[in-house]
Amino acid sequence: MRAFDTSNGFSLHWAGVDAEYDGDVVGGAVSLRFGPSAAAYSGNDTSISLQYVKQAYARWKPKSAKGRLSFDLGKFDTLYGAEVADSQYNFNYTRGALNWLGQPFFHSGIRANVAASDRFSISAIAVNGWNNTLDNNHGKSGGLQLAFSGDRFDALLGYMVGAENDRETSFDCGADTSFDTSTAGCTDTPGAAASTTTVVARGVNRRLRHFADLVVAGDLTKKLSLFANADLGYDETIVNPVSGAYDQSIWYGASLGTRYALTPTFATAARGEFYQDLNGFTTPVPLMLGTGTLTFEFAPTDMLVLKVDSRYDHATEAVFTGRDAGTSSNQLTFTLGAVIMTP
Repeated sequence: MRAFDTSNGFSLHWAGVDAEYDGDVVGGAVSLRFGPSAAAYSGNDTSISLQYVKQAYARWKPKSAKGRLSFDLGKFDTLYGAEVADSQYNFNYTRGALNWLGQPFFHSGIRANVAASDRFSISAIAVNGWNNTLDNNHGKSGGLQLAFSGDRFDALLGYMVGAENDRETSFDCGADTSFDTSTAGCTDTPGAAASTTTVVARGVNRRLRHFADLVVAGDLTKKLSLFANADLGYDETIVNPVSGAYDQSIWYGASLGTRYALTPTFATAARGEFYQDLNGFTTPVPLMLGTGTLTFEFAPTDMLVLKVDSRYDHATEAVFTGRDAGTSSNQLTFTLGAVIMTP
């Protein structure tokens, strides 16, 4: 139920390097990450040795657009959400439940960025899907984000839709069993040899995932910053690839955060979240989850940030590790995070 801080004791999150070139016509970026969190972040990309490549894309800016239009082709961070994987850019050190459970992390495909005016911009993506460089079906996903930049706050409204089910599913049936197309499972068949059956899911490209995202963030004063993030997701998950039968899943949540700079060196931040998965699509079981995080930040130089998170999680089901190998619906943790970076 947590992103990268999954065990007690000292641990390395990741180490990495970012390189970027932004010319008048062409450009590009590469972000590399190494460490245990690289695999957790990359998901299916670990199977094709891309867990170390957080981003890698080329950029083209047509001369005729005079800097108002650009195209990115490759693997890039998602457009959606208020928090990112690099904790120094967030109010808190630990990532929220909304970020970890309900939002995509990255996409592979093409992204178009249009600066409609000094205040309004539009980004559109055509990608393989959520968190995968190699597509798991023949359908593609599309997304859009409208951005407004004000004097004191920015607002971003995004939407994404596409087929996310696996095109092929393999069923391993042991000896004395065989694959039954009516149930999409193994049934008793005396004398049958062990076998593997691969099924192409029926209607896989018609079963869509929809996702909507709203972010409002800004500085109310020179010392006080706020953000609000709300998401709604809907997925049609194929449960019988032979017949194409599917279940509907809905998840939604909201996060509100604030940060106050006490001095140029010290700051404090707070985040509260509400998250609900009605069908257990993004969580182990259907549940409602609330989190509260208080963070104390110390940055003695531009190259070092220390954050201490005191966080309380409460769920309507016992999904957290309890005492004596039991489970609990509550979880209280304290996390000390250190980030060293170039300015």
